[in-house]
Amino acid sequence: MKFNPLMMCALFAVALAGCGGDSRNLDTSTAPPVVQRMVAGGAPHTAQGDSPAATVFSIAGYRDNYTVVKNQETNVVTVTSSIDHSVTTYRNPGLIKFADKWTSFDIDGATGQVYRLYQAAFNRQPDLAGLGFWIAVNQAGRDLNGIATDFVASAEFKTLYGDNPANAKLVNAFYNNVLHRDGEKAGVDWWVDQMNHGAAAFAVLYSFSDSGENKTNLAAAVQNGLDFVPYNQGGPIVPKRSSYENKVAAASVLGAQPLPPEVAAGNAVAFADFFQDGSYSMVTHTLEYIPDWSMTEFGHIRFYQRDKSGLWIDRTAVLLKDTQGCLHPRKAVVADFNGDGKPDVFFACHGFDRSPFPGEQPHILLSQADGTYQNKTLPVTCFCHAATAMDARGDGFADIVVTDNMVHATPFFLVNNRDGSFSVDTARLPPELKYKAIFSIEAIDFDQRGAYDIWIGGNEPGATAGETTTDYDTVPRILKNDGKGNYPVELARDLTPIPDYGLPLDIVFASGKIYLLRTNIGGGPNNYGLSFYTTTAVQVIDYQTGASTMPYTHKGAYGNGMFWVNWLVPTNGKVVSMESAYGITLP
Repeated sequence: MKFNPLMMCALFAVALAGCGGDSRNLDTSTAPPVVQRMVAGGAPHTAQGDSPAATVFSIAGYRDNYTVVKNQETNVVTVTSSIDHSVTTYRNPGLIKFADKWTSFDIDGATGQVYRLYQAAFNRQPDLAGLGFWIAVNQAGRDLNGIATDFVASAEFKTLYGDNPANAKLVNAFYNNVLHRDGEKAGVDWWVDQMNHGAAAFAVLYSFSDSGENKTNLAAAVQNGLDFVPYNQGGPIVPKRSSYENKVAAASVLGAQPLPPEVAAGNAVAFADFFQDGSYSMVTHTLEYIPDWSMTEFGHIRFYQRDKSGLWIDRTAVLLKDTQGCLHPRKAVVADFNGDGKPDVFFACHGFDRSPFPGEQPHILLSQADGTYQNKTLPVTCFCHAATAMDARGDGFADIVVTDNMVHATPFFLVNNRDGSFSVDTARLPPELKYKAIFSIEAIDFDQRGAYDIWIGGNEPGATAGETTTDYDTVPRILKNDGKGNYPVELARDLTPIPDYGLPLDIVFASGKIYLLRTNIGGGPNNYGLSFYTTTAVQVIDYQTGASTMPYTHKGAYGNGMFWVNWLVPTNGKVVSMESAYGITLP
């Protein structure tokens, strides 16, 4: 942005009524920049100099699974999938909507202006969620002057430029942070003089951000489109990267609620936007066999949708033709297993619950292009008492981790092959877990470092009647991710066991505290001899200090006839039982 009075006059006209004369009396607030707003939703986008109008396209996949290249001469955009290597071309698209991010080609319009303003204000590439937010703010009616004012008032801006910098200091900082060079003396003097005569910091910031020099500097970064995470765009709810995060997201909306009777009996329940209407719906799996003798009465899968009064209505027929599931389901987990931005479901099942504990093949529901689900039986046999899912690669193809103390005799990964199939991997978890009585598992990023750790729980020392400890017992444990997707035992962190309630069933991590939902399995100093699964307790562990308390215990039947609780969820700053009939609420 080499100093040129005529160029500066034209540039600064967005903030000042004119150059020349006495600018000390000019009110910059009455001369806002010419503002464009990006067209939202499915309306057409008109690219500069092109007719007819370009269109908005949607791709059922995640942005990071595609390369996007725009031919600067023809305006043809080529999108190549890294999954199946398919190639699609679009002539002059205005916007491409991927499942998780949108890519805008409105470089010279409002989207580009917001991007450049963001970059200029904070001397960094805009984070995608933040950019999406400010694009939405612009669409809602706040012009670029207003957004620039908001940026100047922000804590990040003040940290970068100072709380109330002198005009000369601010102008020099704009040269360095926006244009990444020292300002020539004539240019610096001119801008300082404008500010000394009333030009506001927000107007100068905008002028630097939208200057020809800054556009040239950023051209390479934006030539293939601008990615952003749309803010509050409505439409379907995109699955999060882990089944635990999906559980938490649903709970934040739904809270505790009355659930169908099959949830208490069979445990398997999960929530996601299965009907793709922007709201949470429910999937369950019934338990229909009699564990004492029957090995053929398989359960069935059901989908529910809420009506206007909040009641759950069975609408299975809309989504699923083949409803037969497992013999003995234990847990349902939601993640995206086929990379299309829609929720899928894995059912952890363990089969006949008597000796010889043969296990069974789990089921998975995969979303289809027509909005229905395919019910697949995976060709692996396990005594899968629990499962968790996590998209460690961030590509929309989540892996699954299951417990299996009978068939494989160890927890193991089902690695997503990205074609609807999974491969067994028993090597990623420590060999010390072999033959342990592990029945509960969850993947949680405890330290917010972008790497999922794995919590496991099972029969604890002294928790089983007639035993002090055995080689099969295990304390609850967090298997720390080494950053490469492995979980070496030397990084593991043990948590406090509670023999009286010696089987942890579920975990919630909220506000720096670990909540473990527990029941008894016949042992312990105070519950010795009680029948299995006849009590409930919640243990709270401070994640930093390890300090443990037991704020909730219960013996006897609840109002629904059950003696133990299957799931906890966090909602509205509390941790509650998913089923409202149990009435558990903890701070």
